[in-house]
Amino acid sequence: MAHASQKVGRTLRRQPGPGSPPSASRLLGNKLATLSGAAFDAEYKKVRRPSLHLIRTHLTFGQDAQMLAYAASIEPVVATYLQMAQALPGN
Repeated sequence: MAHASQKVGRTLRRQPGPGSPPSASRLLGNKLATLSGAAFDAEYKKVRRPSLHLIRTHLTFGQDAQMLAYAASIEPVVATYLQMAQALPGN
């Protein structure tokens, strides 16, 4: 069975528009792969805070049922990872 993000990703990639999420995700992954330690932690938190805000905004104001379902499925994961990152020493 395909994960919800894979299903949504296939649908989103078919739609025209600037900057596809898959390429943006790859760029972020490449950037994070070059970092370690405190630099990684800081960058991870820097990108996850706006991600979580965007997901929660979509959950509040979004109207597309497929995207709402996807946002609802990833919100707790992103929130948990951000909470764990914020609990790291030096924060």
